[in-house]
Amino acid sequence: MPIAARCKKCKSTWKVREKLAGKRVKCGKCGAPIAVPVPGDGPVSESSSVAGKGKPQRRKVRKKAPAGGNTGDEMDFGNLGNQGEALGDGKLIECSECGDVYGEKSNECVHCGAPNLEKKARVRKQKKKKKKGSDEGSAFITVVKDFMSEYQLVIAALGLVACVGAVVWGIAVFGLGRMKVERGTRQQVEFRGKSTGAWLDLEKEGKARRNESLWSSSDNRWLKLENELGLDFAALPELFNALTDDRTRRLAESALGKQPTRKEVTASWGPGQTERSSGPQLVDLEPGFKHTDPLVHKWAAKMALYYEGKREDVFPFLEKIADSADTEASKAARSTIEKLNEKQAKAAARG
Repeated sequence: MPIAARCKKCKSTWKVREKLAGKRVKCGKCGAPIAVPVPGDGPVSESSSVAGKGKPQRRKVRKKAPAGGNTGDEMDFGNLGNQGEALGDGKLIECSECGDVYGEKSNECVHCGAPNLEKKARVRKQKKKKKKGSDEGSAFITVVKDFMSEYQLVIAALGLVACVGAVVWGIAVFGLGRMKVERGTRQQVEFRGKSTGAWLDLEKEGKARRNESLWSSSDNRWLKLENELGLDFAALPELFNALTDDRTRRLAESALGKQPTRKEVTASWGPGQTERSSGPQLVDLEPGFKHTDPLVHKWAAKMALYYEGKREDVFPFLEKIADSADTEASKAARSTIEKLNEKQAKAAARG
């Protein structure tokens, strides 16, 4: 049955196990020593217990000790984390030899000196668990080493394949990037602050005619887009596509019917490498040659007249259009072929 022990310093009352009767323990709140009374006797005075050399002298009092909690904090003393210097640190445990209680962190019983078997068992369990984890890690490392040594040729071959694959991938990416530059990523000439492609997109949306770029503050009027948009060979693929749309056909034909813009357009081919051309490239003309619309064929044949490359590059396309059933496309192709032949003859005569 628990015994009520009251601290003289902080006035806290604790429930202490009956086995601690007649002994001194440390208060779990303020740390002051508490003399645990013997059941049936009155509380022990602090002055008599401190002055005595042997067992503390008890003064009998008729008033019984409080059975429950009086004022102050109250808890089971055996559940406290620190039980005082006399009993040791930690939760109170019962000695297997003498039956008294002491702190579980002590290596031996503070009363009889018997070894703390519970602590030894706990330490052995922790060491065993730690050793098991270390053994598992060592076993894994050993397995990996064995695998590496047994299949080192296979691993080397896989590494070589990975390196070759990385090189091939890099070459492919570089090649595709270069191809993208070659096939129509040239910078377009800007008319009134916008490229031909941008103007065609605005025209398709019905927003080109009243664009702020066309407002003339000096004349206080809107400028006509057909008068402002010129012919840019870098935009030929977009102009060819615009010929097949009713919303943009008139603007595209207006731009294609003008004299070419002679401003040189620079296309980046890599670090320190640039190509300058005032005429169309083959990749600019091919979308028109390969199109199915006769109107596109007609304008592609006319634009071929400005091609500055080899005549053999465009002649197969022009001859195919010249033999087509569409009168206007065939006429434009034959005219371009004649003019290119004349140009070649003049160049030969000069040379």
